[in-house]
Amino acid sequence: MLVCGTEVGKVEDAISRICRSYGASRVDVLSITSSIITTIETPEGDSITQTRRIENRTNDLAKIEALNRLSRKICAECPPVSEIREELQKIDSMKPMRWYLAAIAAIVVGASFTMFFGGVWQDALAAALVSIVIFVLERYAVRLKSNKIVFNLLASIVAGALCIACWKLGLGQNLDIIMIGVIMLLIPGMAFTGAVEDLLVGDTITGVLRLCEALIAACAIAAGFALYTYVLDAEYVISTPSGENWWLPLAMAFIAAVGFGMKLGMKRPLRLLTAGIGGFIGLIGSLSVGVG
Repeated sequence: MLVCGTEVGKVEDAISRICRSYGASRVDVLSITSSIITTIETPEGDSITQTRRIENRTNDLAKIEALNRLSRKICAECPPVSEIREELQKIDSMKPMRWYLAAIAAIVVGASFTMFFGGVWQDALAAALVSIVIFVLERYAVRLKSNKIVFNLLASIVAGALCIACWKLGLGQNLDIIMIGVIMLLIPGMAFTGAVEDLLVGDTITGVLRLCEALIAACAIAAGFALYTYVLDAEYVISTPSGENWWLPLAMAFIAAVGFGMKLGMKRPLRLLTAGIGGFIGLIGSLSVGVG
């Protein structure tokens, strides 16, 4: 669960419930983003401690959902260990989203955010082309298990170069908006959200660790785009989005949220629809606060 991106509070709760369902009289669990330490006390008074190091973490919402179902089943039925291992192997071998669907998700996110921030269709086209390159780089980074911060820096440099190239070739009109749309593919949004959630529920250590990781990743992204812009000395006028088509940001918020859901592993249409509605409502809420 932790490898797939679940919050540490839910990991600790699941471990505690499973151990108690099998007869442990006391369970102490400490989890951070990189390790889990669990100590149980048996009814006979013996203590057992195990530690697991977490090396690689991703965001896979489909596996998280399957693991949550399995943990509830374990607590309710207490199946034998062999059956649990079989279920875990099935979940681990779940096929990821097909590559072309993941590519479409990246294109949807980049293009829709470009339109959301006031770009024209030429800007969206340029952002879509750059999004494809970022998608390819991400797939290779996962295979090579590269450092996330280094990847963000290099991907931002490449993306910034391509954005400027598209703009100079006339494929886009507003360089700043194209960059903003593309950069949304790299922003560690889930890391920020998870950090805030951990801090609010009292998991201070994990919250601070995740927040620092997210901030460093964000700085790497900003540095990559700024570096190439500075090297090329790209001079452009910051555009001012028009408010004539008031419905366009609402539609793009819905589409962008659906795209992010696909990018993070959502496969069920109902879940994707819920994500889109969440993005739509979130934008309405922010506009209401702004007007107020």
